[in-house]
Amino acid sequence: MSVHFQVSVVAALLCCVASSFGQIQSPSATSSLSPSPSPSSSPSPSSSPNTTDPCADFGCLKGGKCKAPNGIPFCDCVMGTSGDKCQTEIGIIQDPCYFNRCVNGGFCASPTEEGQCVCLPGYSGDRCQISSAIEDPCDGVECLNRGLCSSEGGTAKCVCELGYFGVICENKEVKFDPCAGFECWNGGSCIAFGRSKFCICAKGFTGRICNNPIKKACDDFECLNGGKCTSSYGRPYCLCEPGYAGDKCSIKINYSCDELECLNGGFCTEFAGRAYCACARGYTGQDCSSEIEDPCDDFGCLNKGSCIANGDNAKCLCRPEFYGDKCQRRI
Repeated sequence: MSVHFQVSVVAALLCCVASSFGQIQSPSATSSLSPSPSPSSSPSPSSSPNTTDPCADFGCLKGGKCKAPNGIPFCDCVMGTSGDKCQTEIGIIQDPCYFNRCVNGGFCASPTEEGQCVCLPGYSGDRCQISSAIEDPCDGVECLNRGLCSSEGGTAKCVCELGYFGVICENKEVKFDPCAGFECWNGGSCIAFGRSKFCICAKGFTGRICNNPIKKACDDFECLNGGKCTSSYGRPYCLCEPGYAGDKCSIKINYSCDELECLNGGFCTEFAGRAYCACARGYTGQDCSSEIEDPCDDFGCLNKGSCIANGDNAKCLCRPEFYGDKCQRRI
């Protein structure tokens, strides 16, 4: 009994020790507590595969992408950046036009971070790759009378020379002529001045349209006894034949008082071989037969004024206390 009891006690103790340290002694437990291999060490072929994404916590900057072909992550940087995390920009690539290739003569401008192509006329698109043929509005437009076609504003228009107008310069301007349809008579010429007109008449004519003949001074002046009419400053007079005198050569020259009778109280006198009548006041003429009208006859001077005749004109000579053309005003 005692031996059996001791064996039982020893067995129970061993079971307790085994249960306390079973994980350390177990091969599976030992394997689970072993440290994981470092990133630099290669996994053994016999180990189980790692399911964790190595790029999950590996952040690449400036558009770079993380890659881990062998389980080791690294950044694949975009053009223009570098560094382990693509954190560095390469200086020359900072110009947005550096890699912007514009075609068809366009050039790159950089108003934005991406760069923009400025295209020549007739091209469009982000790289000026689209061609659009531009038609000239003046193609096929013919301007007449030396007019020139202008396409300013995208519309064809004829620019006409001076003196022409119309869509294609087909009309000629007609200037207003005041003399059009206006006739000057007897060889006169029409002259325009502004919008007015008048006639330049030929010699011998006058009037608005030169329809009135100009009378000569001698037209209505008759010289007698073979006398010839002439004029001086527009006034006619006669050139008498020998033996005649007077304004119309009506007076026969008497060479002695025996041949000349003076009327109306006149008397004859001889001078330089000729006989003359000295007429009484109020008479005239070769033989004093013509009565002279006295301008003072009907010219009444007032307030005892006196009339004085000066040729055909009359004038009043006033007393000291009066004045006026007829002495009608008192001083």
